[in-house]
Amino acid sequence: MHRPGTQRSRHEGGVSPLRPWLPIAVCAAIVLALPAGSPRAQEIAEGDLFGCPGSAWPWTGQGFFVNIPAGLAASPAGLVSTGLALALVPADLIESGLSQKNQDEPIPRFAHVGVCAGIYLGKGLAIVAGAPFWVLKQAFWNGPKRLFTRQAPPATAEP
Repeated sequence: MHRPGTQRSRHEGGVSPLRPWLPIAVCAAIVLALPAGSPRAQEIAEGDLFGCPGSAWPWTGQGFFVNIPAGLAASPAGLVSTGLALALVPADLIESGLSQKNQDEPIPRFAHVGVCAGIYLGKGLAIVAGAPFWVLKQAFWNGPKRLFTRQAPPATAEP
């Protein structure tokens, strides 16, 4: 409440404490973090998603008990990835207009940075969400399975 004779603070009137330059600074930090651009189609490794190095799924081969919660946690990052890529399209248009060269990249350079940022965010969320389920799987499925499975004795070499 405002008493007569006192000064109101900036935040009482519904003014957001978020600075207007903050989204621009975040986008600039993302662009500067991965300035190398997108690789050519021939350079993309087999396990890399959209040419982002190290973007392979962290829970490959762990089964549905780990992969379903990890996938559900990682799915919102696709929206972030798409949003960042679309937000950086003007930078790609400016760069292509200034460079005047033929670009044969599958994904333009700055949009590629946005896509990779979203993929890395999703991978991090998948690791965090899948880890407790992986521990449970190790403790209650893989551990007992190893304890109660008979293994053949190692073969001895005869001279």
